[in-house]
Amino acid sequence: MNLRKFLLGAWLTMLLAVMTTLGWSAQTGDPSGKIAPRILAETANGASTEALVVLAQQADLSPAYTLQTKMEKGYFVVNALRAVAGRTQGPILNLLQQRGIAYQSFFIVNMIKVSGNRKLMETLAARADVYRIEANPLVHTALPNPDGQQTSSQPQGIEWNVARVKAPDVWALGFHGEGRVVSGADTGVQWHHPALKSQYRGWDGQQVNHDYNWDDAVQQTTYPNDPHGHGTFTVSEEVGDDGRGNQIGVAPGAKWIA
Repeated sequence: MNLRKFLLGAWLTMLLAVMTTLGWSAQTGDPSGKIAPRILAETANGASTEALVVLAQQADLSPAYTLQTKMEKGYFVVNALRAVAGRTQGPILNLLQQRGIAYQSFFIVNMIKVSGNRKLMETLAARADVYRIEANPLVHTALPNPDGQQTSSQPQGIEWNVARVKAPDVWALGFHGEGRVVSGADTGVQWHHPALKSQYRGWDGQQVNHDYNWDDAVQQTTYPNDPHGHGTFTVSEEVGDDGRGNQIGVAPGAKWIA
């Protein structure tokens, strides 16, 4: 599947669901009730906090339902979101720039992230083009146990999910991913894992060369490693095969980089 088509289709589905669920619409409401309680609490006594200024006008994405292809739907959604944000955020951005207030503009939801005190929040809330001023939540997701390799359920043969997407039918036609290179961008990869080592583009069967096969933009490590295990798992679903009949990847003939 074309990755761009897949991402645009997934993006469209997510956006329509979010906008429908939250029920954002072009309404102003009572300015005194626009500011979230957490913002009011955190700006007490002159303190400043971070807030999300949601604009009253949000893009109407309903016409996307009538389009025929995911590509058409995706382009419509992205263009509509960008157009509305570009058309409506200007006055607020000008105000922030004049006051020297840092901000970050968003278009997936038509909103602007700002940091400021109660006076700024009240000024923004009084505007007819502002729907709501929400707190910016801090979301923490626990990473997998770094030393937890599950051994209770070792793969035997072809994994059920690989069979479910009919990868063995494609293998039977002679296609295993040969000549292709896939990439992983996750928590890293344990490059010498038995199910992945032979498929690593930096391994020629005798020597290893990590140049142009591994990049760590976070910790600048020089060889593929995975302190949490999740990236190793995801790459294994792409190309994993230990050569002993345990097939966990859909394209075991492909090479991988990360």
